[in-house]
Amino acid sequence: MVVQKMWMPVDLRSLQQDLKAQRIKVRRLKEESLWNQSYEKAVGLMARAACAVFSRICTIFGAFVPGLPPPLPSAATDSVQTRLSKLLNPRAVRAKASSGPITRRDGPSRVHPPVISSSCPIIGLRPSGQKAAIDWRKLLDAPASTVGGAGLDQQYANVIVSAEQLLQMEAEGRQEEANAERAEMYEMLPAKLRAAVRSKLRDWWRDPGPLDAGLAQGWKDAVDRIMAWLGPMARDTVQWQAERNMDRTRRFDGGARVYALQTLRWADKEKAEAALVEVLVALSCVCWYEERRRGSVRLL
Repeated sequence: MVVQKMWMPVDLRSLQQDLKAQRIKVRRLKEESLWNQSYEKAVGLMARAACAVFSRICTIFGAFVPGLPPPLPSAATDSVQTRLSKLLNPRAVRAKASSGPITRRDGPSRVHPPVISSSCPIIGLRPSGQKAAIDWRKLLDAPASTVGGAGLDQQYANVIVSAEQLLQMEAEGRQEEANAERAEMYEMLPAKLRAAVRSKLRDWWRDPGPLDAGLAQGWKDAVDRIMAWLGPMARDTVQWQAERNMDRTRRFDGGARVYALQTLRWADKEKAEAALVEVLVALSCVCWYEERRRGSVRLL
């Protein structure tokens, strides 16, 4: 059987024109972006933009947000504003800061942004002897009463994720995998939580009573109710820790990021431990019921 190849005519001139147009587009994008700019110029442009935005925020919201530096008298900020004006616009050396709106110029400027004139300095100045209202160095540190402040956020998150997996294994009947997961989860528990779980289970193990499907369903409902809000926080904690430890090449990935407020970092330590103990106790009872129903009782 002879197969004849059909050769479609190619418009070489049209292809060359498209290629030329694409090259022009790429060259224009390189010129307009930071592609060919030096490191110093790129940092300078970004610094000017950040200072300009922050200056306007301080001017408008400084009187209403306690954390922002308030407007100060011009006599105390003349030197700072002069240096700031030189930083924002090196060519406008004679520009003088004064109270008022943003200065408008005739015609757009593509190289340097307009000088921002306001009575609020970007570098907040305080009279001598006056202490800062907020310690900015400790602002993002989790208090000692939180899970993150105690350094247990990652450990508790791993325990909660293991509890979710164990519950799923029990529901699917994967008994051997569930036993291995339960042993591993038990080893991850701190001594305090391990003692609390054993204390709550000790009296119950002495007289467990007959098998009760309704009671077992109540345990499952209790676990599901707590894990409905505790599980997502644990998974977000694991993802947040992974994002903090990832290399710089992946740190600028455009995907969705997890915020620290979504994690266990600022969760109250006592309340989080109480919820975790309730989950582990109820989960132990669920596992006990399933194993006793199958005829092979194992105690946690």
